[in-house]
Amino acid sequence: DSASSAGFGNSASSTGYNSNNSASNGFGSASSGFNSGGFGVATSTSGFGSTSTGGGGFNTFGFTDEDDMTMSPGGSKAFGQSSIMDTTKSPRRRRKGTMSPTPEEGDADDDDDMEDGKQKEEELNKLKAKLELKKKMLAERKKKKEIEAAAAANTPAAAPATEQQPSTQFTPSSTSSSHLPPDLQQRYKEVEEKLAAKRAALTAGIEDDIPEDDTLRTNNTPANPTKSLSGTCTSMCPDEEIIQRDMEGDIQLLEIPHAAIHSKGATLRDTAVKRFRRSAADFKLDIPELVRPPFVLEICCGYLEESVMERDRQGPDPRYSNAPPPSLDVYQFIWDRTRMIRKDFILQNYIGTGGRCNAIATRCHERIARWHAMCEHQLSHLEDFVTMQSQQNIQELGQTMKTLNQYYDDAMGRSVLEVAEGDVEVDDDAASSSLKKENYIHGCQSNVVLGASPVDYSGSPMKNDDGVNRNRLVGNENNNHVSCGTAEPEMRGLYILLTMNNDGGMEVLKYVGKLCEQRPEIFRSKPVQLALRIFQAKKEHNYARFFSIMKSPSTPYLFACIMFKHVEQMRKIAFRIMSRTIGYRNRRKDTGEYIHINDSYPLSDLVELLCFEDLDEARAACRHYNITTKEEVPASGGDAVDLIYWRASDFRESKDPKKGTTLPLKPRKMVRIIETKLNGATRLAVCRGEVSGEGAMLAKRLSSSPK
Repeated sequence: DSASSAGFGNSASSTGYNSNNSASNGFGSASSGFNSGGFGVATSTSGFGSTSTGGGGFNTFGFTDEDDMTMSPGGSKAFGQSSIMDTTKSPRRRRKGTMSPTPEEGDADDDDDMEDGKQKEEELNKLKAKLELKKKMLAERKKKKEIEAAAAANTPAAAPATEQQPSTQFTPSSTSSSHLPPDLQQRYKEVEEKLAAKRAALTAGIEDDIPEDDTLRTNNTPANPTKSLSGTCTSMCPDEEIIQRDMEGDIQLLEIPHAAIHSKGATLRDTAVKRFRRSAADFKLDIPELVRPPFVLEICCGYLEESVMERDRQGPDPRYSNAPPPSLDVYQFIWDRTRMIRKDFILQNYIGTGGRCNAIATRCHERIARWHAMCEHQLSHLEDFVTMQSQQNIQELGQTMKTLNQYYDDAMGRSVLEVAEGDVEVDDDAASSSLKKENYIHGCQSNVVLGASPVDYSGSPMKNDDGVNRNRLVGNENNNHVSCGTAEPEMRGLYILLTMNNDGGMEVLKYVGKLCEQRPEIFRSKPVQLALRIFQAKKEHNYARFFSIMKSPSTPYLFACIMFKHVEQMRKIAFRIMSRTIGYRNRRKDTGEYIHINDSYPLSDLVELLCFEDLDEARAACRHYNITTKEEVPASGGDAVDLIYWRASDFRESKDPKKGTTLPLKPRKMVRIIETKLNGATRLAVCRGEVSGEGAMLAKRLSSSPK
């Protein structure tokens, strides 16, 4: 106990928990019991953190009687407002049933009240002075930001990170409304004026008088909870979001319209794509004018494929100071935007049985799934992707595949119907001229990547001409297939590969059992049967068959990309088995020494067997697993070759010398085995099903719907 210290117990002027005086924080009060609480800076008392002048009162109450609770003088009614009071001299209250105070006691109370009034007036004057000082500081800060913004507009952007060390954050642009269409520029000015008035009112401490800001939105009515929401936003990004993000400087460089990249006269309404955002107390997602209908969502997929997806492989970008955008910038941008595309479908109740379902929703999710599966291998040469993004990429792929399973299992079989029961058509006249339905096929406006032809990371040019799209499932005007561009067999097979490790393989067995019973046509399809052979090879630790299937020309590219996730495990199994089974040894009768016989194995054969990129990678793997290799000249002469001596080795995994944990051996990007399956196809072509392989689509529409 002390006069002004904090602790559990009593102090000279108060009784409570962690009581204190003058400018210290605590968990109690400066009067008997719990008297005041707030979050802020204390001057004469503290409560739940601190309170009084300059602090934010949190419904400040005074508990001065066991059976009476009243609002303390000056107690604020809202979190964040100041509470100007001094609770060290709180009014004295009497228990119920006691006698009235005597005149002497009343005079003493009046004197105390006068002193309290003077002290309050002094504190109020101090607070006013602080507010004036705060206004000046805010004005100076605003002026400084305007100067910095003007300077930034005339200064080239910083050079992007190199390909080996890509940025892991979005690269935002400088704040500027010059890219807004004319009608939004006027709304931008109106909102800016209103926000400036709101900031001034907040600074003066009168936010209770500020009306709710509804300048951005013309309709604040949320969706009717009794029926499915139908989006009415006919642009890739709502106008409200464009204005808000432009004010906040949150327009990404990949969204900035540029004459060298986009068509003449393009504005943010033509290039910005709705970003991912969760619902919050102050922001609702289920507003019809903020939600894009299915045909607009498919147009967004097409735009990302045509204008954004290959930007890191299309050479210099004027928005990045004439340097290629970092690959992770492109990946993270599309990861965020496709996530919101899926969110808009969920908001409109596209969940299969019990909700809505059609071929548009199915195609969009399939294209997003192909993007995630492709990135799992195509970006594996980036260390930042492998260490920080790969796990999230697989999670998003899994969520996308689960939604696709719901669509395929729809009780009414609507996953292959272009317009299904329950769909609400949006008036095409409401869409902007660039988003008319008749201008698109499956949301695709172009069959090629717009801009410069992309070049692979290895320097090989990609095929980007209009005559190589004959085998595409999506966007092909000559494709009048009954499945409407959907690829259920392919996606079912990818899901099997994605879940091979779940529950020791039991999830796959349950999944294919259900397929065999309810969807025999899908179960017997080539993609599903191929996935089952891969699953069997992995389950049986048959590494030779696993890698043989991977390098087979008949194995689709995306299947090989998912198999890449299991390469590290299968190679470790191979080293363990081969170190115990290849070769044998005899013991000499005279000395008892072991003689190793036929235990040598050419390292070049191991490269082909386990699909290593080259001898260096295979040699590094042998060192990692403590396998002996020697360079020897053959008895027949010729160049020296690397040989593995299995029986002279003791298989052992490398461990961290400090932590003692097992060190992983991440495989290198398999350009020789996997990337060659693309045969020059662009990312656009992959997402639209050009390399999906034989049997990816249904041969005919199923006569019966799923049970």
